[in-house]
Amino acid sequence: GEAARILTGGMVPEGADAVVMEEFTTAPDAETLEVRRPTAVGENILGVGDDLKKDELILRAGARLRSQDVGALAGVGVTSVEVHRRPRVAILPTGDELVDPRETPRAGQVRDINRFSLAAGVVEAGGVPETEDILPDDLGVIKERLGRAVSQADVVLISGGSSMGLRDYTVEAIDSLGEPGVLVHGISIKPGKPTIIGRVVRDGEDKAVIGIPGHPVSALMIFHAFVRPIIGQLSGEVTRIDAGTESLAATLSRNVASAPGREDLVRVELEEGENGRVAHPLMGNSAMISTMTKADGYITIPLEAEGLREGAQVRVHLY
Repeated sequence: GEAARILTGGMVPEGADAVVMEEFTTAPDAETLEVRRPTAVGENILGVGDDLKKDELILRAGARLRSQDVGALAGVGVTSVEVHRRPRVAILPTGDELVDPRETPRAGQVRDINRFSLAAGVVEAGGVPETEDILPDDLGVIKERLGRAVSQADVVLISGGSSMGLRDYTVEAIDSLGEPGVLVHGISIKPGKPTIIGRVVRDGEDKAVIGIPGHPVSALMIFHAFVRPIIGQLSGEVTRIDAGTESLAATLSRNVASAPGREDLVRVELEEGENGRVAHPLMGNSAMISTMTKADGYITIPLEAEGLREGAQVRVHLY
């Protein structure tokens, strides 16, 4: 037989029907090549159309562009494609008790966690966060900042002020922006029951305004369950509104109680056990952000259930 040297990715010489890697050959002299392993016809050769054929679909509309997708486009000579604009998400933290994380809280004060955790979540979901400074519990200030945010952003998140307290002004502020205003105040879910869902029309465009509970765990759970899918929809992703995160199966490690009539979102930590993946429930107050850092995701206990038993097969929605 005959052999010729070829560089990786080079054109195969006419008549050649296989390529052997150099490390599997030896050359006793300039005229001889020894192949030290069996070689099949077509080995290490990529034919025309093997990767992508003419008129083959490369990417579907609504797919989020990954690094490999950009590479595939470059490989067929496509250097530009039309994309959806990343949605702008305004984040308004409210509360006289909040201080900047760089400050040392005094009695009755807490560091502002939600402004930063929600902004990071928006980036992960494919949006562009636009954060405001901490707003005081002042209806006039909240109305003014909210009106400006609705005019500039696609989605507005108001952290705090969603419960029934005397100084919780979120509902009134949203309704002041015009019809339809607040659509929902309170949902049958834990954590996150006092969540507010509103809609405001600006310049002919619908803007979602979400009042998120002030407790850090509640804020992030509501973000993952409700806000992240909205950002995906506005980004042009072709997905169900309730399919904002990747999920996987696991076995529950212990009993988890729940009250019928509400949907419980239970944080879990995953572990690879002898018989497969195990989900360990993480219990704790909705103000305990540490339970979120330990968690890999959450499971859902349906409205009609009184809990889940140890050994139950569950679906874990990953963070």
